[in-house]
Amino acid sequence: MTEERRRELIKAQQGELNGVETYLTLANIVHNESDRKAFKILAADEGRHASVFKQMIWSITANMKTGQCGRLLRAVW
Repeated sequence: MTEERRRELIKAQQGELNGVETYLTLANIVHNESDRKAFKILAADEGRHASVFKQMIWSITANMKTGQCGRLLRAVW
C-alpha cells in the first residue's frame, strides 16, 4: 500500500472522529428527546467507523519499518 493511501485512511479516520464531535454537539443543542437520541446513535456509528479505520491503520503501520511509520505520521499530522 502506498504512503498516499495510508494518508487517505488517516484523513478518513479523522473525518469520522469529527462526525462524532458534531453529532454529540447537536445532541446537546436540540430540545427534542427523540432528536437527541438520534444524534447520539449517529455519533456512536461514526465512532465505530473511526475504530475500523484505526484498526486498518495500525495493521498497516505494524508492517512498516520504524522510519517509514515516523515519516507517515509527520506527513499527516
